[in-house]
Amino acid sequence: MRTFIAVELTPELKAGLQELVRRLKGKGGDVKWVGAHGLHLTLKFLGEISPEEARTVETVLRDVAGRHAAFPVEVKGTGVFDLTKFGVTGCRPDFSGDGKKVTWGATDCDLCIGDIDFAGAPRVTNVRRVGKCQKEYEVYHSNFSPDGRYIAFSHGPTGEEQVGCKAPGWDICIADIGGAAGTQPPKWVEITTDGNHNKEPDWVPQR
Repeated sequence: MRTFIAVELTPELKAGLQELVRRLKGKGGDVKWVGAHGLHLTLKFLGEISPEEARTVETVLRDVAGRHAAFPVEVKGTGVFDLTKFGVTGCRPDFSGDGKKVTWGATDCDLCIGDIDFAGAPRVTNVRRVGKCQKEYEVYHSNFSPDGRYIAFSHGPTGEEQVGCKAPGWDICIADIGGAAGTQPPKWVEITTDGNHNKEPDWVPQR
């Protein structure tokens, strides 16, 4: 089943988003708009998982959620910021927990990281490469560790990775990004080596 972890929205927020969608529809564009019943805040896309795996995810989420109180989130305004002028091009970005760093796939073969400042209009500095692989391989799905010191990512043969599908020959890697300032050259190692469709890594708290 195609699965994701999400936060349900209040009826008031959904109504506001519907009004925004109504205005955006008038701008044109080939967009498949989601109805009110499907509006949510995605936290993590899991792709295709089995019913047994879904039950495991549910158990873990209930445990984690039970150890945290509800908290308010203010939703205010809209905006789009073009970061390409800072060298941020590619796809699949991820932010560090403190919101001060961003990682992304610059190409199918390159993972990059930079320092991002949200004071005023966002800007990115200190852009550097975390990892590069040979042309017959690809790297995807970079994901910051909670402390922002490491990045997990997927690595495998070209043409064998599809979103939400199996990926033969792919493994999970960890990159040391050289501390908060990024002063040291990044080093990375494979933490799985069996190529058993290992991709889209994420981090979980250690008890």
